[in-house]
Amino acid sequence: MEGGSNLPDPAAFGMSSLPEQHEDQLALGFRMIQNAYNSKVQTLEQELRGLRLSYEEQKNQAAALQRKNSALEVELVEGHQKAQQLAEENKELFKTVQQLRRQLQRLEGLKKRVLESISDEQGLETSEDSKLYMRDDYLAGALPMTVQSMQGEVGGFNARPSGGLPATPESYRPNYDASAPVTEPTTTSAPIDGKQFFRQARNSLSYEAFNEFLANIKRLNNQQQSRETTLEEAKRIFGPELQHLYQDFELLLNRHGA
Repeated sequence: MEGGSNLPDPAAFGMSSLPEQHEDQLALGFRMIQNAYNSKVQTLEQELRGLRLSYEEQKNQAAALQRKNSALEVELVEGHQKAQQLAEENKELFKTVQQLRRQLQRLEGLKKRVLESISDEQGLETSEDSKLYMRDDYLAGALPMTVQSMQGEVGGFNARPSGGLPATPESYRPNYDASAPVTEPTTTSAPIDGKQFFRQARNSLSYEAFNEFLANIKRLNNQQQSRETTLEEAKRIFGPELQHLYQDFELLLNRHGA
């Protein structure tokens, strides 16, 4: 049979030889084509299932990336909004800092003026007190009842009235012994000047100690403390280094209180 060499080998299809009838050969050819078609379809279906699985995976990955992209876009928008909010807050804080700095400068200036005013008032008060305490008549009036005024009152009582009678009985008059020796009065140094004493005290004492000394004399003048207390406070203020000033103050006080 011509052309028989171009037919496929029947052994490949589980057949020992080709059928002799043309119909059988045609049926065999159809079966061969059907088998090849089925094999190709199965192969393509397997590839299709693999592609579908790969598509589903890529689709899921794309959806995840889309969700992540959306979340990042939301965070980006929120970040821009927060940055704008922080910028506005920064501007407000900068304005507040500038206002506080201006207020601080005004307060520093006010504090400086107040301190200068207080210093000027203290200096003026100290100057006025120093001028007042340097006057001799101030020390003379420091004691409400001096020995000198008491002697004046006693002299008034001892003065004889116009009738020539003594103001007090003879029994109250002291008896003096004419034979008693008369002691010569001791020579004293030159009288202490009040202004010079206070000038020396102000130059020798500190600012606080001198103000305390002036307040001590002021309390004596206002009868708020005794003369002995005033001398004790003055001795404490002058200390052992300035005992000569304390002695001058005691002599000055005795001179005006005698």
